[in-house]
Amino acid sequence: DIIVSQPSHPWLAGSGTLFTREFFGIVSSRLRPGGVFGQWVNLFNMDAVTLGAIVKSFYEVFPYGFALRPSGGRDLLLFGSHWPLVLDPARLEARLAHRELAVHLARQRIASVTDLLRDFAFSRTEILRAVQSGPVNTDTNLISEVRLARIGGGGGDAASVEALLASVRGLDVARDDH
Repeated sequence: DIIVSQPSHPWLAGSGTLFTREFFGIVSSRLRPGGVFGQWVNLFNMDAVTLGAIVKSFYEVFPYGFALRPSGGRDLLLFGSHWPLVLDPARLEARLAHRELAVHLARQRIASVTDLLRDFAFSRTEILRAVQSGPVNTDTNLISEVRLARIGGGGGDAASVEALLASVRGLDVARDDH
């Protein structure tokens, strides 16, 4: 089971609710045992407080997870589950060898496990430690819409986002305490 969400920007009216703890709870209730949820987060027009609130909301619902940042770009892919997510290099290499998948991954310059891990951004444990004192994005506290709408088209605060992501760059997916 995998559920993937790629909503529009989190500051747009209506889209903000797809980045809340309540939405993540609905998705969580639909996952089968062993299922994984993937959530796209656009880092454009983002600041560290809002990103922290979204990520904290996500990982309060999902006790296991990690994030990828394809090519270090302006996108973040959050993965969460109620079951441990184990990155087994041998299994990953076997899956990456499937022709149809390889064609799609080649567009992102991913041909090996090393290429995939190049995009590792953080584990659940690391990010929650970094944002523990920050707010949560909820249906009644839509930080993603309110805060980012104030920033407007100014591009957000990329420096604060980069500082947050740099502070959690370690690779600890083998052990993810919760």
